[in-house]
Amino acid sequence: MKLSPASANGHGQSTTKYHESGGVVVQKSISLLVAVLFATMMIDSVAALGAPGVNTEPDLAGTEIASITHDEVAEENQPWLFSIEIDSEAIANGTTVEMVTVQICVNQGICLSPKPMELDRQGNNWSGQTIPHWAECTFSDFECLSTYVNWKVTLNNSEGNLLTIPETGFYTTWSSCWIYLTESGGDGCPKPAVADSEDGFLPGFGIVLTLTSLLAAGVASRVWTHYD
Repeated sequence: MKLSPASANGHGQSTTKYHESGGVVVQKSISLLVAVLFATMMIDSVAALGAPGVNTEPDLAGTEIASITHDEVAEENQPWLFSIEIDSEAIANGTTVEMVTVQICVNQGICLSPKPMELDRQGNNWSGQTIPHWAECTFSDFECLSTYVNWKVTLNNSEGNLLTIPETGFYTTWSSCWIYLTESGGDGCPKPAVADSEDGFLPGFGIVLTLTSLLAAGVASRVWTHYD
């Protein structure tokens, strides 16, 4: 898989193109209890999670996908642009893009329900966008910021067979202000970047996930609950 130079788009974001080649105390206690319950009830939503803050991408070698282009950073409340190009031979054989599924996850430790992206087709290319934002979020401003965008692609061949890439989970594009377990990053975080403990919630849901992860050592993917 060959990485082309990043280029700026109309929203000031860089893009990457991949080509085929090869009581306060009571409140805090309740918050901790709820957070732990969330963590223990969550389900896997990431295919091959790499290091925190590092995007995961498909290997297009051997697929019918010629290229995938998307914004490298998922900016809060800004369009995250995505496009996919299918190989001409596959198009001639009847292969189309059935769906691009996206999912928004936020710093509180919650993922919204996955949703299909609205796509426009031009020749061999399908393109669309999603907005990394949870308008109904009632947690702190920092906790409501997007952690990353999950995404996956479903192809439909001439025989009506569906192929989803990846087969399970998602690929991931991280945001400009994220927290994951004990780590955080991004150059778009507000100041202060972590909620104060006096707000009635622990400073950073990642701490709770760290405690919970001790009960599930060896699990390499982040777990989430899903909200509509």
